[in-house]
Amino acid sequence: MTKKTVEIFWDIGSTNAYFALHLIKPILKRTNSNLILHPYNLGFAFRSRNYVLMEEPAIKIENRKIDLARWAKKYNLNFKFPSEFPIKTSRTLRGALAMREFKLELPFIEAIFNEYWENDNSDIQNYQGMAPIVKRLGVNEEEFEQLCESDKIRKSLIDSTNDGIKRGVFGVPSIFVGDEMFWGKDRMEFVEDELMKIICSVGLAQNFAAVRSLITSGIQKGHMKMHLQNILNQLDANEKEKSLTVKFFKDKKISYHDVANFIKNIRLR
Repeated sequence: MTKKTVEIFWDIGSTNAYFALHLIKPILKRTNSNLILHPYNLGFAFRSRNYVLMEEPAIKIENRKIDLARWAKKYNLNFKFPSEFPIKTSRTLRGALAMREFKLELPFIEAIFNEYWENDNSDIQNYQGMAPIVKRLGVNEEEFEQLCESDKIRKSLIDSTNDGIKRGVFGVPSIFVGDEMFWGKDRMEFVEDELMKIICSVGLAQNFAAVRSLITSGIQKGHMKMHLQNILNQLDANEKEKSLTVKFFKDKKISYHDVANFIKNIRLR
């Protein structure tokens, strides 16, 4: 299967980015997709738009915390709202870019998110707090700090943030599949549907002889049939499940989410 690419603009200070990094993993696996991470200085973006997160109504902030706990329970994550929020994130963002130089960007990002959003460790906003993670990953702490403070890494963060702004990023996580942007942890269904469209399109291109036989009104029907078969294969459906699903979705709109729920219900019978 051809590799596809998912891009995520992130900031350690975003609860939704924490959830998105967990929720995207099974989707990447199911769709055989690559992940590219772009640090995005959310504080800078907020200041440039005169937006202050903690000036939102207190009742809204409290409701958000309750909702986040629901998300954590649903996906079995050890999320805990930190005692210090928000924090300064620029050093941590530069840290990720520095660890990219050692090809350790993703494990570093996963570690800092877990420390802050699961272990209530706000020290990761400072180099001293990041040092144990850096050392555990096999990088010299002093070399890491020097690299983070270098003109090269500082410019990389500025460029990454400005690139996001140019592409329409206004908050994180902002997830791109090609030119399509999806904002928030609750857009994963749409992200996966977009990736499945690409899989189907590639499949059609690779089977041009079959495509030629699909004319006028038959093209869309044939396209959706192949789309459904791709989804069923991703879900490891057996022949009986495939037969029931094809029959059920004969005249219905097809999405990965709906098919997955239908298969789930069959298996619960």
